[in-house]
Amino acid sequence: MALAKGHRQNFDTLRRAMLAGDAALLECQLVASGEPAAVICAANRLHDGEIAFAPFAMLFSGNPYLAVNPPNPDGGFFSQTEVWQGEESRSLAATAAVAAKAAREIRLPCFGITICLDREATAEQPARGTIRSDLHERGRGRMIQKLNAAMDGLEALVLAHACAGIDVASPAYVEGIETAVDAIGNALF
Repeated sequence: MALAKGHRQNFDTLRRAMLAGDAALLECQLVASGEPAAVICAANRLHDGEIAFAPFAMLFSGNPYLAVNPPNPDGGFFSQTEVWQGEESRSLAATAAVAAKAAREIRLPCFGITICLDREATAEQPARGTIRSDLHERGRGRMIQKLNAAMDGLEALVLAHACAGIDVASPAYVEGIETAVDAIGNALF
């Protein structure tokens, strides 16, 4: 299935909004279930100074690697079995069980940092993952943008270490994160 033209146009609009600093991540509520959802929005500045948010995409709750099958260059999509084990003989239920077992969530005791990895990392095969935290500040000022950029870098480093198999939950590593956040704050403010 090719991407719909509207999807490409929406993506291009969202990309322009991101580059211009006119994008936001909002907590919204799903109509069907009433559950909260993280929604990526473009921020449209209105003439009266108000901002209207146009929703464009939702972020995954939980491990995104368990929610989608990636495209296969030969056409179609890889199954979860192919993604996780390289075997095509497992049933879908068994595939889901393998994927759930392989997924790992790491909650650090600082700044609300949560890392979701698709598997345990090995020397031959590092993990892939996502990171969430409370490290970012709301606002649009220059200093807030600098602070958030620095926090993006710190999050990327912590995620890369977790994907490489480094124990980011160790007390020494957590202390290092706390020290880095303090140093960033001291350098910017």
